[in-house]
Amino acid sequence: MGILNLAIEKTVVKASDLSSVMKGSKPPQRTYQVRKLVDAGMLRPIVEGARQYTIGFDNSFLVRGVIRALSDNGFIPSQVEMP
Repeated sequence: MGILNLAIEKTVVKASDLSSVMKGSKPPQRTYQVRKLVDAGMLRPIVEGARQYTIGFDNSFLVRGVIRALSDNGFIPSQVEMP
């Protein structure tokens, strides 16, 4: 399970929660990974300045992946799909 999967499963995560998916990592390493995902719009603080995060759909790459997964699993009709 990855960081984003954990965020989806738990709804709200802290950097310390990532130790289960980042085995052997130190707190600064987990914080660094969280910061990268926040900067990319894939995670976002639950409120401004908080150190608890939820999944973020501000990143078009993440949204494209969700749409592709929905399409691949038949949740989006073929006539709606983009070429």
